[in-house]
Amino acid sequence: MNFEIHSRPWPDIVGFYRDLVENHGWELEGMLNLVCQLAASRYAQGHLYGATSMERLLLAQTPTFEYQREMLLIEPSRDRLVFTYFEEPYVSVRWTKTCAPEAGFSALEHFLVDVKKWWREQPPPSQ
Repeated sequence: MNFEIHSRPWPDIVGFYRDLVENHGWELEGMLNLVCQLAASRYAQGHLYGATSMERLLLAQTPTFEYQREMLLIEPSRDRLVFTYFEEPYVSVRWTKTCAPEAGFSALEHFLVDVKKWWREQPPPSQ
């Protein structure tokens, strides 16, 4: 079953995780740190859009996207962050990475720049 997801502004996503941690006692400090880093990064200023689903973060290249199609899912699992990339629904082999929360932003950059090349450095201006 596929459905359309609408992204949310990065400040709203940060506020969502901050509320879960500070007001509801959820142990999601790793996710909160990751979304704070992401919201302050060049990726949030470019073409990376996010939405939440419970404690999970969904990322795509477009403001509206289909669930499990060209989407990166980041979810906390005990003391780890689990990254799963869904290229197409119902595909059994997916790119996944598990890391400590403090390595989350580095793992995200690896995915964006090296794995899927969703982000490319702009060449320096010609002189």
